[in-house]
Amino acid sequence: NLPRNPYFVCRAFWNEEPITSIVCWSSLSPKFNFEQKIPILLTKSALEKMHNNFIIIEMWDKKISGPADIIIGIIKISLEHFYTSFKDRQISQVLLRGQYPVVGVNSWLPIIDPFTTINKSHGDLQILLAMGTSDQITAIQIAHASKESSSPSICQKSPTNPNNNDQPTLAEHCFEVLIESINGLRAFESMVWGESDCFIQYLFPVQQEQPVNVNSIKPFEFRQIRTPTTLCTSDPTFHDTNKFRYILTPTDVLHKYFYSACQSPSTIETCIPFEVWSRFYYPNVRDQLLAKGKLPAAKLCGMTTMMNPDRDNKVTQSFRIPLEIVREEPKREQCRHTLPVTYGGDLLVTVTYNKNTIQKNERQTLTDRLANKNSQVCISVGIIRACGLKHATLSQARHDARLNYPSQVGVNTYAKLSLSFLSETESRTTRTIARSFVPEFNHSIDFPVPLIWNDNRSHTISLAEILEHGELKIDVYHQMSGTTDATQEIDKRPLDIHLCYCTISLKDLISRRTGIKGWYPLASANRVRTSAVASDPSEHCVGGLELSVRFGQQDDRSRIIESAKTLGWLDDNYIDEENFLDDQKDLGCLITMAIDRIQFPIQLATRPGKDRIDDRTSVFVQYRLYDKMPIISKRKKPIVDRHNVICELKFTKDHLFLCSAPFLWYLREEKLEVQIWTSDNDSYDYSPSVSSTDKLIGSIYVDLNSLCDRKRKTHRLNAILPMFKHGTKDLGGAFAQVHLTIDKSKDFNELRVYFLGSF
Repeated sequence: NLPRNPYFVCRAFWNEEPITSIVCWSSLSPKFNFEQKIPILLTKSALEKMHNNFIIIEMWDKKISGPADIIIGIIKISLEHFYTSFKDRQISQVLLRGQYPVVGVNSWLPIIDPFTTINKSHGDLQILLAMGTSDQITAIQIAHASKESSSPSICQKSPTNPNNNDQPTLAEHCFEVLIESINGLRAFESMVWGESDCFIQYLFPVQQEQPVNVNSIKPFEFRQIRTPTTLCTSDPTFHDTNKFRYILTPTDVLHKYFYSACQSPSTIETCIPFEVWSRFYYPNVRDQLLAKGKLPAAKLCGMTTMMNPDRDNKVTQSFRIPLEIVREEPKREQCRHTLPVTYGGDLLVTVTYNKNTIQKNERQTLTDRLANKNSQVCISVGIIRACGLKHATLSQARHDARLNYPSQVGVNTYAKLSLSFLSETESRTTRTIARSFVPEFNHSIDFPVPLIWNDNRSHTISLAEILEHGELKIDVYHQMSGTTDATQEIDKRPLDIHLCYCTISLKDLISRRTGIKGWYPLASANRVRTSAVASDPSEHCVGGLELSVRFGQQDDRSRIIESAKTLGWLDDNYIDEENFLDDQKDLGCLITMAIDRIQFPIQLATRPGKDRIDDRTSVFVQYRLYDKMPIISKRKKPIVDRHNVICELKFTKDHLFLCSAPFLWYLREEKLEVQIWTSDNDSYDYSPSVSSTDKLIGSIYVDLNSLCDRKRKTHRLNAILPMFKHGTKDLGGAFAQVHLTIDKSKDFNELRVYFLGSF
């Protein structure tokens, strides 16, 4: 009686290919809601095909991980009844004038196991099969639906509790913090605008999520929040939104939890700290604190008393937070004199607060309301291949001598997949690939998840909200030869060695229609996360993993969003960007592509049979942006040190596009591939094509999704991205530094005149 993942395949003579239903995940009583209407000409040949013919329905059990699905049973439905009813022309005319069609089957049919001789049944399937005119089919559908709605088996529900209003309630407090922009940012005198990025970092109280008693209230704690980076100018724009939710009893006040999280002895001193940081990329990646500001927590708590529960659903208030420039600390002998406070501009922040009352039995009500639908979806994860694992193995061999031999001949790799919102017991593993630094997994794993979740506070949460903050973690292990197939199914593998891991945000499953796909960097298992920014990407990226993450069915994304809306969830970030063009048909888009620095190990550029690169070697890049022709940069001679090849390419190229719906779809769904090549040609000028003697070092993949943000007319994307190449054993931390700037503030014709005039 364990739950299955059933689906069925329907085979009939009018279908050119078998028809497959949706998968009802982890269900003993699945509801397929399958319907098929087939127009058929009532000819002699069509009736002859029904004579001594059947509809075959195969019921299958979908396996989450495994080589093949398992058949549960089959159902055979005879079409002979339709043949005998319509083979006489006069009788058929009388039947087609009736109110209802000719019904072949309208009952529960047993699912028979085809591999037994005793006709063992594995359950029943409710089937309605009828043949008639379009009006007759509609009439029987209405009659069938009304019969189901009035059926005692469906209508038997527990009587309404007259004391329902006495059920315990909880108070939900929600804050939405919008970091808009900075007005008049003042930085150091030696700082040049436009050569660095900036971001806002602040601390905000969040409610802990440890599993404790439902009736107890979780304490608050400070959590660091960081906005995406943007170009550092005197008036940078962020438009970054974060939501915070707190569940308290109606008698609890929000103030004391806020003050407790801030750990301040005085409510007057309790503040939310904001910091402005600048990120520099040359000569290395580093962050520097520019300015600080404080927002008194009393102003946020005061918003909770401003709302009239009888009239207002929410309260919105804007704050202008003055910033103070952060100077270097004076030396000890100069500490007697306090430096004057220097005004550094104003940070504009908008905070929205609302409060809701939650019935503790509200979760069950909503769950029952969605029970008639297929309330689960499937997240399908495909692990395709990996590359560069020799670098990861050598890195781990410094700490574990057992990897000395595998680091030379290859590792026995398998991947363990886990979702952050599922328990450890629901993690999955791939098969093991023996002795390879470039394993080809080609393994697909399905995670069935419900549309509606219930947390420890008896509160209903939609899957869309969970995916916003959810992550997929992939751990790559080396299986020791002493590990047998039997022990491979156990989650804890003390004999196996953890090589590297990859963490992927699942937010893009909602924002992108085509899901998540491509190459992702693998970090060393010994990496200590001291900062979100890596000073040197070669220190942390030890390989690459090609994968895909998508929903099992084509309409799962829309079902997730629709079910989330029933719970009040709505985020403008997931509205298709094409709608933003309704009244801006001639909007232009100017993209500036810049590639500054490229670095890769010497062994990637050496020719077969040689241990050093040729003195004539040059480096260039090739890419294709949207519908433009492939762009090839000018070849440039690199600098070769003891271990690496370093090229200061300094390549810049402008591209003009019409900001159309297909172009915005490209920015949101696709990644820009930039190929890095080496050439032994003496000429360092531009070349119209890649020569057959040129060597591909690797590719970087630029995520363009942030460029299509409609809230920003201009946006700059800076990144140091690792290289990937299928079949390469050791990439040695190869990377390239890119800058992309987009400008959507001008008319297309105006930009075209400017663009053509610059040549």
